Amino acid sequence: MTQGYTGEVRYDEENFYFHGWLSFHPNGGMKLTARPPGNSPAGSRHMKIEYSIPKAVFATPELSCFVQIDKPKEAENFHAHARAASEALSAVFGAEVKVTVHDPE
Repeated sequence: MTQGYTGEVRYDEENFYFHGWLSFHPNGGMKLTARPPGNSPAGSRHMKIEYSIPKAVFATPELSCFVQIDKPKEAENFHAHARAASEALSAVFGAEVKVTVHDPE
């Protein structure tokens, strides 16, 4: 829970559940708040809502490694291998996987 949020938060194994208020203003504006609406423009409409956010949103898997190549001739081909690795890993995981190569300074 972030500081300043005063609403109730429930959760289960897969999701977080929040309660809040969705306000629509006559000028086309919209606002989501934890607290009931206070001073709103005339003609505004408010809805009490519950929304869920999957816990997976907060999971950022990261795999990193450092590979040192001592022979400069082999290092020239490493960029092509990195592209192939990126494509293969993306296919396996079903998501974009970036493999970057940083040349030594």
